[in-house]
Amino acid sequence: MEKRRQNRSEIAVPVALVHRQQEVGGLRTRNISLGGVLIEAGDYAPPRVGETVTLVFADGGGERRLQGRVTRSGAEGVALVFQEFDLEDFDFLQRLMDRG
Repeated sequence: MEKRRQNRSEIAVPVALVHRQQEVGGLRTRNISLGGVLIEAGDYAPPRVGETVTLVFADGGGERRLQGRVTRSGAEGVALVFQEFDLEDFDFLQRLMDRG
C-alpha cells in the first residue's frame, strides 16, 4: 500500500547535503515532492534517521537551502521530509517538479 501523500517527480537535480557541520556536494535527487525528497546513495556517511539536515539547491545563480528530517537511510539513498518552508520554497519546489 502506498503511504505517500504528495505526488513525486522523478528528477535528478544536483544538491549538497549539510549535516554534522559538514557539507557533502556532488549529490543528486532521485525524486522530489512538495513534502520531501530522495537523495541518491553515494560515497558519503549518510545522516541517521531522525537527524535534521540542510539541502542546498542551485537556484538561478544563487542557492536555496531547505531543512529536512531524515525518514529513511539505506542502499537506495536518503529520504527526507521537508520542514518549515515558506511560499518561495513551495514555488521553487513546484518549479523543480514541473521540470520532471
